[in-house]
Amino acid sequence: MSHGAARYVVTGATGAVGRSLVTRLVEGGAEVAVVVRDRDRLHERLGPVADALAAVEVADARDLERFEAALVAAAGALGSVDGIAHLVGGFLLATPARTSIAQFEELMRLNLTSAFVVVRVAERVMGSRGGSVVLISSAAAHVGLASHEAVAASKAGVEGLTRSAAATLARAGVRVNAVAPGLVEAEMTRGIVEREDALAASIELHALGRIGTGDEIARGVAFLLDPESSWITGSVLGIDGGLGSVRPRPRRRLPSQTGGQG
Repeated sequence: MSHGAARYVVTGATGAVGRSLVTRLVEGGAEVAVVVRDRDRLHERLGPVADALAAVEVADARDLERFEAALVAAAGALGSVDGIAHLVGGFLLATPARTSIAQFEELMRLNLTSAFVVVRVAERVMGSRGGSVVLISSAAAHVGLASHEAVAASKAGVEGLTRSAAATLARAGVRVNAVAPGLVEAEMTRGIVEREDALAASIELHALGRIGTGDEIARGVAFLLDPESSWITGSVLGIDGGLGSVRPRPRRRLPSQTGGQG
């Protein structure tokens, strides 16, 4: 390893955001260790960047003990850790009546409990040296979206975890932040993106009139990892085309209306 290079652990490196982030970090000269569910997909997704990784650990984030061990091993391979980006997550679009308790609990484990494990490991491996942890929330945690109950609950938990962990780890110089995306084109959202009607309805909710890309989210994660954001902690950065905070005018023209005093 080159002396002085930043060292990062990234989970979910084969997803849309992970691919962009890992590529950006490696090409910027950082040492990167990844935790992935399927080692065989690394070269398919990352191409030659896969050969430049400092370490590859395999674990399913729902297997919490194995996932924690993989994170510790990835950090150990780097020797020291400047940041951890936790990009693993799941998506479920269904009403509560159509969501089983098992499905809800699995999504909580994948989205929230795995993030708690990342915070546990960060506290251990960063010590008094400081560093940055970036978790992934969702615009669904900010605004009520129909049939997003399981996602919203798990991601709202991530935001609470972010703020509390930021307070706990501040004295050690460890910053904890989150990114809250809107709808992004990715494998987990394929059921929406590939349906013309569903995609059109989703776009209508985003003030900027389109869905996002993995690279747009990755740029936000990279910013929060970087020491240049050293005075930001306990924050949630919305990268969502306005979905979480803005109500745009409908793109369909509405009939004009005038009103008077009642």
